[in-house]
Amino acid sequence: MDADIKKIVEREKSGKGFDFGSGLFCCSVCSKLMAEETAQRLNQEFPSGVPGQWRLSEKKAFKGGEPMPFPCGKKEGFKHYLFEC
Repeated sequence: MDADIKKIVEREKSGKGFDFGSGLFCCSVCSKLMAEETAQRLNQEFPSGVPGQWRLSEKKAFKGGEPMPFPCGKKEGFKHYLFEC
């Protein structure tokens, strides 16, 4: 299992409330934290790998049309955020 995926699975089991999936210059995060705290944790645990840090996207919606942030349909109190670097 990929090391990053393993971290996510272990974090989910621990109930710490932070999950993420990434692309080349963007990532989505499911978090119970506020956007600023989510960004800080994202940059600490999963650095972007490029000179800039992850920052909350200025886009108003995800690719599928869901508003950003979007309430998680699986976990009460969690939101999906979109970040870019």
